Amino acid sequence: MLDRTDLDDPDVLEAARAATRDAAAQTCRAGEIVRRLRDFVARGEATLRAEDVGDVLTEACALARANGADERAHLQVVVAADTGAVMIDRVQMQQVLLNLIRNAAEAIGPATSGRITLAARRDDDGRVEIAVSDTGPGPDPTVAGRLFLPFVSTKRHGMGIGLAICHSIVEGHGGMIECLPAPEGGACFRIVLPPAAANGRRAA
Repeated sequence: MLDRTDLDDPDVLEAARAATRDAAAQTCRAGEIVRRLRDFVARGEATLRAEDVGDVLTEACALARANGADERAHLQVVVAADTGAVMIDRVQMQQVLLNLIRNAAEAIGPATSGRITLAARRDDDGRVEIAVSDTGPGPDPTVAGRLFLPFVSTKRHGMGIGLAICHSIVEGHGGMIECLPAPEGGACFRIVLPPAAANGRRAA
């Protein structure tokens, strides 16, 4: 930005300062994500707090938009009124959601106008169910049963560790994650987590 523009223009300088601040903030966030994931892998532990599910999903969508996910698809959040709170490590769970949104956006591709939906509700057993679904081509049947294994990827240059890490994080929260065909033909990643009890602890 500085190389391309007139440095005597105060608006340009302020825009450069704002971009630098944003870059610094994202760097700090990346460092926090790496630290949390490193600690989780080393000890298998997560810092759990009662978090409002709607807030977590809305913030994950905002972060995904900041990373360009909405250039390929319309992002929407649908949260049932009785969903409430869940005991999670907010940073870790948002990293799971960001990875799923990014995968969905890549599956949809740049040439189409698709949709990615983050939905949450209570299931019949009172657990919190979060679903990330898209209107892409759907899961590859040749690897559908192995998606969460390390080094299995449907991407041409994928490393195959993103979904494996997501699986480890969700299991570390006492939950489960699975991939299902979405009603509209794409993929649906379903996460089921124990709800937060009224005392702020994980419900039994």
